[in-house]
Amino acid sequence: MKLRKLELNHFRNIHHVLLEPHPRLNFLIGKNGQGKSSVLEAIGFLSHLRSFRAPRHGDAIQSGLEAAILKGSLSGTDRHQQIWNHELQIELRIDKKLARINEKLVRSSTEYILSRHRSFGSGFHAVIFNPSDHELIRGEPKRRRSFLDQIITATHPDVFQNWQGFYKVLEQRNRLLKMMKLEAAKGYEVEFESFTEQLIKYGARLTFDRLRGIRHINRYLPDIASKIAPNQKPIAIKLCSSWMEEKGLDIRPAEGHWTGHPAVVSIEEIEEKLSAKLKGSRVQERLAQTTTIGPQRDDWGVVLGEGDLKTQGSQGEVRTALLGLKFSELCLFEEETGAKPVLLLDDLSSELDEERREFLLKFLQETDLQVFVTTTESMPISQQGKRFILSEGTVCQQS
Repeated sequence: MKLRKLELNHFRNIHHVLLEPHPRLNFLIGKNGQGKSSVLEAIGFLSHLRSFRAPRHGDAIQSGLEAAILKGSLSGTDRHQQIWNHELQIELRIDKKLARINEKLVRSSTEYILSRHRSFGSGFHAVIFNPSDHELIRGEPKRRRSFLDQIITATHPDVFQNWQGFYKVLEQRNRLLKMMKLEAAKGYEVEFESFTEQLIKYGARLTFDRLRGIRHINRYLPDIASKIAPNQKPIAIKLCSSWMEEKGLDIRPAEGHWTGHPAVVSIEEIEEKLSAKLKGSRVQERLAQTTTIGPQRDDWGVVLGEGDLKTQGSQGEVRTALLGLKFSELCLFEEETGAKPVLLLDDLSSELDEERREFLLKFLQETDLQVFVTTTESMPISQQGKRFILSEGTVCQQS
């Protein structure tokens, strides 16, 4: 899939910009604060209907104005080699987001995301590498869960809908736990058991999908990391769970599997374990007024050799892992869908040392993906592409 045209109005510090990107390499060059990262953020919005820079979409509206409008023209071929062209538009207001696909209003964020499953022409996937990604390794578990869930839900509608179902039931169950704390619990027991049964079903499937996603990533990650940094210790990722790591439920890094391959642990085994753990945590849940056991509290980490990258890894090893994870995401999405994602590389000049820059430059010269790179300096790339010079939110030169 390719982004043929990008138009931004009143987005961040950009009053108006119209770009016609190259189908392969696009370099956004300029000093800091000129709007380079805002262009990547806008492309990410068109892909995920959310920002990778800020949790509140209203922060992206140009100061003093009521709305920002993002438009993207896409083209490509699906897995049946059918050619398609689609128009996306997102209007950001302080209190809401309005999205359109081919001028048709989309009713919800869910429908917008699911559009890529019904037709990859009406939705596309962007893989983003930016300076804040080191938080994936050393930050809070919530950030890592979100990253892994984005990978596993990007390719299969049933996985996305199960993920939504889990968090909806979790919210309802937690609300009921608060009510049971304030009032007599007997009147809510039947409803509480119903929510618990649903939580077990959704939660077991979500955990299973995360496990198979991790093992699938581990098919790519070690090899990619060895190409980025040949002398570095081997790396892999593993699930970290307080309720899964027991005898009979092996969740260590292993050879990858996906649809059609046997799992190390079955959904039924996960259901049984989650059910037993939830049953044993009833008193604790009543006191805490929240669900204390389940995939909403799980985490994942990177194993470096025999150690933990989060606590023992150097900055260079962390960057290798991050690049490896992003490139594994590229491979996974293309393998599962037959579609090529767009790659967004933010602030390349400051984030990578010479060894990792050399790997990335080689990749950029060989890839047939559409790539957008922000940098404060020109890149020594011989292949055809476009260079956009940004200054104070405007494109003042294009070559």
